Amino acid sequence: MLMRIEGNFTRTVPAPSAKGNPLVQLSGECLGCHELLEMDEQQLARGMLLAGASRTGKSQQQAKMIRQVRQQMTRRDVLVILDTKGDYAKKFFRLGDVILGTGGPFAPTAGWNIFRDCTAGCKTKTELSQRIGMIASRVFCRENLHVPFFTDAPRRVLEELLETLLRHSDLLPAGEVLDNHGLLAFLQRGDWGRFLLLCSAPQEMRGYIGDGKFMNPTEHSVLAELLINVTMALCGVWGGHGTFSMVDFETNRSGRTMFLQYDLRDGGAADNVYQLLIDLLLISFMNGHNADGRLYLFLDEIHLLGKSPEMLCRTLNYGPGIGLGCVCVGSQSLAQLEGLCGKVGMETLLAGLQTRVLFRMEDDLSRQFVKEQCGKIRAMQYQFVPGISYSGSAGQFEDAVTDEELLSMDVGQAIVKSPGHPAFFFRFDE
Repeated sequence: MLMRIEGNFTRTVPAPSAKGNPLVQLSGECLGCHELLEMDEQQLARGMLLAGASRTGKSQQQAKMIRQVRQQMTRRDVLVILDTKGDYAKKFFRLGDVILGTGGPFAPTAGWNIFRDCTAGCKTKTELSQRIGMIASRVFCRENLHVPFFTDAPRRVLEELLETLLRHSDLLPAGEVLDNHGLLAFLQRGDWGRFLLLCSAPQEMRGYIGDGKFMNPTEHSVLAELLINVTMALCGVWGGHGTFSMVDFETNRSGRTMFLQYDLRDGGAADNVYQLLIDLLLISFMNGHNADGRLYLFLDEIHLLGKSPEMLCRTLNYGPGIGLGCVCVGSQSLAQLEGLCGKVGMETLLAGLQTRVLFRMEDDLSRQFVKEQCGKIRAMQYQFVPGISYSGSAGQFEDAVTDEELLSMDVGQAIVKSPGHPAFFFRFDE
């Protein structure tokens, strides 16, 4: 019996040849030989996925990429890192950089100011209204799916409140200023009656919250939903004083790095704020005012952002032409991505992440995805009896990589699929 194979098993595929001007080089081993996995600016701008279970080596390789990117940044560039454990700030923080979140002994956190981002970069009243509407929609972390009114009405009140406070900051309680702390102070002890006199849509607002003093149960519920959602979103460090604007940071780059630190202590209450901050960054970038510079974005553990990253998908599609340097997304599994985006949203996101570095993952959805990246081989069997007969089967298709190979991958070993090259095994150096 003879066996004929059409195609290549993943374990036999060599790494791609060296690039002329790589932005990033990751050393390792392929087919028993030392190799450099090289990625140029064009490849990185087309998006990269680093996926793997905990302690498989993906964060270590991402840190190597960040170090090399920083070494080549100019004052026209900016680097933003979702720093879930604070490790990247400990390794890479330097004077002039910004930490947003929990902070650390080497630098305090910059206080984010929701009002500054309402106005930053807005040149017309229409742009201001659109920005306020976007911010109000992101702040709400609880959606009432059974009675949408109790989501839509408080959001609309928040929009009007933000716009009114921008025009009449004297509405704030005594001693407060236009920042997140001041917004929370108004929600807790502000004069709603005076707000109704000064807002631009008093009749609409009275339909939601009454006259600000005597309210029926529905009006009480609207204000309760508003208070609960904003207080949850602006919990911990997000509800303090500050002047930081994400839009201003992206506009006035100066070659800086921002570490967006995730606070595990808030139990996910502020997830929508992280998503909002990334969206504000990308909205500012998509204006194209810094097309001669580069935006580098590393989002480790992207599922912590809380909502489907629609703005990120748009940026991956249109960003390379206006200065997108790199988007690197990290996840522990494809199941996490599907939980964040849904099936269709995950497929849209993956379409924009054209380089995939896939470490060991043990869930069925992830293994199936890796097999799809590796493709199939065609195995045909032949029966040959000299001088008597020769016959062959039509052949059957088999996965180019097996479950056993996927589950036995060591720490630092991954399957890499890059544009224009078949998937291959690569063992990264520590």
